[in-house]
Amino acid sequence: MDTQYDIDLTKLAREIRAVETRAAALLSQFGLENWKVVVVYEEDDLGDEDDIRGSYGRCYFSDKLIWVNGGYADSPELVDEIVRHEIAHALLGGGADHGPEFVAMAKKVGCTPTASRGETYPVL
Repeated sequence: MDTQYDIDLTKLAREIRAVETRAAALLSQFGLENWKVVVVYEEDDLGDEDDIRGSYGRCYFSDKLIWVNGGYADSPELVDEIVRHEIAHALLGGGADHGPEFVAMAKKVGCTPTASRGETYPVL
């Protein structure tokens, strides 16, 4: 345990590996093997100014990257939902909003189409 932050680093590493393993399987299932999922805990984990608070995940189409808010890493079902949500964005291409086309794709990949910014998921 890291006493400075009171974090169980072994548990944290195990959760990150679990997220990456589950996400890789989902990416492969939908033909996105060349995409990557990163677990993000702080806004600077990706080297940008994005603030992760209030976000479950993001899809960066041009980078073929999906990030998942690490605050949810201990909930496999929620992580699957988040990754599927971002996969729906990835399959639609860059700039897809949460309109009717997204709702249809979200259903196709097996996630709740309204799950965005606290509408369905718990807020940290």
